[in-house]
Amino acid sequence: MFYNKAMWEAAGLTEDDIPTTWDDFREIAKKLTVRDGNSFQQAGFNFNDSLYLMLLGKHYQSGYNLFNASGTSVQVDNEVMKSDFQYFKDLYDVDQVGSPDFGPNAQEAFGQGLSAMHYSWGHLYGTMANDYPEIEFGTFQFPVNDADQTPYAYDRYNGESTPGINKNASDGAREVAQDFLKFFLTSNDLLVDLCLNYSLFPSSVALADNAEIKEHPVTSVLGSIDRYVWPGPMPATVEDNMNIAVSDVLYNGVAISEALTTAKATIDADIAKSDFMSVENLYAHADELVG
Repeated sequence: MFYNKAMWEAAGLTEDDIPTTWDDFREIAKKLTVRDGNSFQQAGFNFNDSLYLMLLGKHYQSGYNLFNASGTSVQVDNEVMKSDFQYFKDLYDVDQVGSPDFGPNAQEAFGQGLSAMHYSWGHLYGTMANDYPEIEFGTFQFPVNDADQTPYAYDRYNGESTPGINKNASDGAREVAQDFLKFFLTSNDLLVDLCLNYSLFPSSVALADNAEIKEHPVTSVLGSIDRYVWPGPMPATVEDNMNIAVSDVLYNGVAISEALTTAKATIDADIAKSDFMSVENLYAHADELVG
């Protein structure tokens, strides 16, 4: 979670108020909301284009994988996902900490100082530094259901995306590409810069204990990386159709259960045409799985 430090201070909040549970988060979001009658001056929390990302990760906290035991069918229409979706929808409908029509691009709204809190992956750190340097922001770990209990997992993550070499390129071009990749993947200085800009945990063993990376404002609040799940190189249909489901609920009045049922059917049909199989079973704490 990213938060605007100036808005935090203006609301009378300190670092001691960093929320660790979703119940605490809800109360903090209310305090950070500024309204003028029916109009928003400041959203306490804006998730208009990032809710689908949270829904694809928060269920792990309840002990549920994104995919079923076979690893080929998504579990996006179960009661856990519906409950998570309802929680976030209630933040808007009941608590009025934000609105589907207030800053439809949540990342941009946060950068423009319209929203006090925003969920994003680590790359937002570099984006903020480059595009919105005037915004002083902080970060805190994704809240959990119960502060006294370590969750099955806090969230999911993506594996490193490494450049590939076109097999159809000429011999000379492939040789040059190989030289470049060998240089890049063995250059600790470049890899550290990459990690610091995009808030990444290094995949290089040589950088596992790098002090700069460990002290980074984003990676330092995430806790143990072994409590995050990598489901594998998911087909784009998963995120695409969950994004559609969120849009249908927020903007088209579709019921949560209907939107998730439709998303599952479409995703499963697309996955059936591929050879994808989730690797959630390789997660370090897979033996704690509930469903």
